[in-house]
Amino acid sequence: MSPSPAPLSSAPSGNIASLTAAINKIGKSLDSTREVVESFKGGSIKGIVGLLKINSGVLDLQDSIDQTTEIAQQTPTLNAAESVTIGQQFLTVQPQISALLTILDDKRPEFDKAGFKILDVTSLIRDDLKIQEQGATDLGGALIKALDPTFQPIAGQIVTQIEGNFTTTIRAYQGRGGKIKIPSKAVPKLSELLDDVAGVLGIGGGRKGDKAVNDATEDPNGPAMSEVMIPDTNLSALAEDENDLSGIPLPVLAILRRYDII
Repeated sequence: MSPSPAPLSSAPSGNIASLTAAINKIGKSLDSTREVVESFKGGSIKGIVGLLKINSGVLDLQDSIDQTTEIAQQTPTLNAAESVTIGQQFLTVQPQISALLTILDDKRPEFDKAGFKILDVTSLIRDDLKIQEQGATDLGGALIKALDPTFQPIAGQIVTQIEGNFTTTIRAYQGRGGKIKIPSKAVPKLSELLDDVAGVLGIGGGRKGDKAVNDATEDPNGPAMSEVMIPDTNLSALAEDENDLSGIPLPVLAILRRYDII
């Protein structure tokens, strides 16, 4: 959802100790990302903070996967004992990925609400999933090549299962969650954008800094969330990159123009 941060550790060394540590790091990133996704609720000011946490988790996970892939590519073919160690580690990652993707399946309605039916957060999640899927495929291929040939078929089966899990979740995120696609250039300011939109819709008081976003509550005198949601009757008719400005309040359109969304 945003540009990758600086590497989290020194350059890969291409040995089994580095590979073991890197796979462990993927497991920790998967668990922490699953926790923030599990607690996410869209369609509110607090949900904006939740999106920031999810974005951070996704970036950490992708960084961990990329670094592990690089280490695996630099690792000479492992002997049988080393392959068992790495294979067992990789085997534990598969159910962690499955658990994260299962929660994402369940959270689709929350991401549909995250952009107030105006901004399409759902498509951002789908794009992230496609990137993660490719990263997992690249990692699996690099690990298979590093293993003793005896263990390569088993590792290939694990990779196939992971790819199948991603395919299922990406399919669950087909369609649109809002009338306006969010371009990649706007992702770094996504929290400010959503908070400003919420402010003009009367959901919150508008952005006044990070602390205000974290402390924000729904305005008891403002409209209910269901009243400010833009009807999604036309979303199913929208193409993947098509925008629909109809029914969007003029103040919201002004904000979208200010952020160079439309």
